[in-house]
Amino acid sequence: MDSKIKIDLWFWGLSEPTAGTRRLEAVLSEGEKARMARFKFAHDQLAFLLCRARLRRLLGRYTRTPPADIRFGEVGRGKPTLIAPDGTPPLAFNLSHTDGLACLGISTNAPSIGVDIERIRPIEDDFSAYALTKPEAATVHATGKDHRDRTFFHHWTGKEAFLKGPGEGLWQSLETFDVVPDIRAAIPADTTQPVLREARLPRIDDHAQRAEGWRLFTFDVGPDFVGALAVLAGHDRSREIIVRSRFLSPPSPPVRKPR
Repeated sequence: MDSKIKIDLWFWGLSEPTAGTRRLEAVLSEGEKARMARFKFAHDQLAFLLCRARLRRLLGRYTRTPPADIRFGEVGRGKPTLIAPDGTPPLAFNLSHTDGLACLGISTNAPSIGVDIERIRPIEDDFSAYALTKPEAATVHATGKDHRDRTFFHHWTGKEAFLKGPGEGLWQSLETFDVVPDIRAAIPADTTQPVLREARLPRIDDHAQRAEGWRLFTFDVGPDFVGALAVLAGHDRSREIIVRSRFLSPPSPPVRKPR
């Protein structure tokens, strides 16, 4: 077994010229095309297309499979998995997107990963109280006003990534574990070089999850986005986790929502 866990984080923007959309649509399944058509607004359809087509192309690159031939299964509460072609080593992957940016994690030797990305935006106190445990909320509220929303999203993306790892999503209560991100580091100005910082999980009520040995990292993508990566790494804390970040295109500006 490789002593180092290797993960690639791929990033791309979600508003691009539509000249190549037909070429992208060609790799989607009929089910994916039907899902795309159900979105009411064109920007949501384009975001879905760019997420699914790029997901297929990148997984195809790792498995040497035509993007249109990529097949998906599910684990847990609907977490997508790759049905690996014969003779191809299994891949762990997880995709997340927010307003203007997608993030895809891929690993060839981690059993499971979870990824979440969010554009920073103002958060109301009532949502913070719903989303966070009391210790987490206390940390957020103790943060200076200028950095409070960023601190909230470091906690929130950490919780989302941890839940997405085993495939439970929000079926599992947000109250069943605590996230303690490292929020002391400076915000990187270079959006192409996210710096990962390991977060702590001091309380996990679920014994099975606690026994599996999950590790959690949070990161900033420039001044506008934060994200998190959860890795099923086992209990050997000395095992190195190597993460490479790659940008296919820069983040897109915020979408102006139709009224």
